Amino acid sequence: MAHNNPKYIKNKSNPDDRLKFYSDLCYELKGSKSTFSDQLQVKNELMNLAEKDKRRKIKDIFQENLEYEDLFRKLCPLLNDEQLLEFNYMRKLTDRINKHNFSLYGLLDDNNNRKHWKEIPKLEDLFFHLSLA
Repeated sequence: MAHNNPKYIKNKSNPDDRLKFYSDLCYELKGSKSTFSDQLQVKNELMNLAEKDKRRKIKDIFQENLEYEDLFRKLCPLLNDEQLLEFNYMRKLTDRINKHNFSLYGLLDDNNNRKHWKEIPKLEDLFFHLSLA
């Protein structure tokens, strides 16, 4: 019987390894996506709070058309308590996204898992994207 042939078994990937890889991949992708969605909502709330702020310094910073990171770097020292709470929560969400993405990168970087890239070619694109971060 073919399933008892050691050569046949050697060439087949272990279904348990495959299932674990895809389960871990799915968990990290879902975690990254949901945390990113949460972060976007918090960022929008923070932006609304900051834009409603009547202080001239805050208004001037918004007039500079800064990139996202530069904007918050300049705003952070000027934030009030409510704004600072939102900002700190957003930073925690960023850390969670980074942890999920680092785990994803580790899964994809593992040479034992690269065989799965043939099944889903977009995994190579994901790996490349994560390697840029």
